[in-house]
Amino acid sequence: MEVELGETKQQISLEVRYCCALLQHIGFSSNQTVDFLQDFDDTSISSRSAKRYYNQWKEKGNILPQHHHKGNPKYSDDDKELIVQSFKQNPQLTLSQATNSNQINPNGMSEELIRQTIKNSGLNAFSLPKVIPLKNDNEIKRLSFCKSHMRWKQQWHKIVFSDECSLYAQLIGRKYLWLEQKTEINKGMCHKRYVQPMKVMVFAAVSYQHGPLYIKKIEGKLTSEAYIEVLKDFFEKSEDRLTKSMIFQQDNATCHVSQKSLKWFADKQIEIIKWPASSPDFSAIENIWPLIKNHIWNNRMNLKSKDDIFELAQKFFFESEEIKITIKNSYDSLPQRIKDCIEKNGGPINI
Repeated sequence: MEVELGETKQQISLEVRYCCALLQHIGFSSNQTVDFLQDFDDTSISSRSAKRYYNQWKEKGNILPQHHHKGNPKYSDDDKELIVQSFKQNPQLTLSQATNSNQINPNGMSEELIRQTIKNSGLNAFSLPKVIPLKNDNEIKRLSFCKSHMRWKQQWHKIVFSDECSLYAQLIGRKYLWLEQKTEINKGMCHKRYVQPMKVMVFAAVSYQHGPLYIKKIEGKLTSEAYIEVLKDFFEKSEDRLTKSMIFQQDNATCHVSQKSLKWFADKQIEIIKWPASSPDFSAIENIWPLIKNHIWNNRMNLKSKDDIFELAQKFFFESEEIKITIKNSYDSLPQRIKDCIEKNGGPINI
């Protein structure tokens, strides 16, 4: 029987698709499925395609090839309204989930068209914020700290803020919410992020008078001994820019509050402000990290090693006007942050 070439190609394609689904249904892995088809019928497909055929069969009950239309097909207002309402009911819905869902997208609207549809409806993509996990006793201590510093204004200028941060050359996993306003984001919508390799941990310090003071790459685990060595280097190199009335700020990381570290501060007669746990929203250095991370991401194609990451971060830290302005604005906003925290009874605030 004579068969059109295009029809034969489609028939073979369907047979391969259903074979992929059946083999995986009875227990074959996607890689085993690919090997079987190669040995049995000399058919070459990727394991990713094999897995996609199986998932499509489970979800939709068929594995018919998608038809490609010339030009943009027209979709009804009902199709678009279904998409919009799905995102309003579930702001954490992703574009790929909506595109591949037969219930949300029964007529096969493309991912780009779905994006345009929900944007035209007034919804916007907002990244999920980092939420500070607070226990009741932490909130009590934060509230007590705020009340004891509620009259501070110029006094904040004496504080030298310090912090450590991990910098990555790869993309940090980030999830987005589709909302009309960013203020609609609540704590229950937040998530844990995942990260990829090739990271550099750095210690940095800032002051009101000089802005960026110091940044150093940390090698290995930051133990108490390693932290003390970082502190020695910082105070030695920053001595001419630190006043006698300076007060040092650090968070409550184990290496910061260990007996060895606290004894070193006492021996050097360096005053430390007693900092409440889980309170990066009071820190004047916290807002610089997103700027540095974005700068690294924008220049990621030129980064081949950890040294490249640090050198780029160091140059941006000291030379960027945006960093200097952000530090000053962060100091100036501290009285308002303290006030906001008191109004929230010690709860987390937006920074």
